[in-house]
Amino acid sequence: MVTVCDHANEACPFFPGAKERKHWPFDDPADETGTDEQKMRTFVRVRDEIEKQIAEFLESSK
Repeated sequence: MVTVCDHANEACPFFPGAKERKHWPFDDPADETGTDEQKMRTFVRVRDEIEKQIAEFLESSK
């Protein structure tokens, strides 16, 4: 099981059937304030960070 925000990390301390638990802290783009353009930049940045983290995890699991 992987949690990606601090709220989920705190709210989900246990998940039945999970063999391993990891926490990858990312900014929550839903918390972003500002213009639509600023919000979109944050969503894109976090999406890219998550994609990179998954790729690194998969590579290290080989």
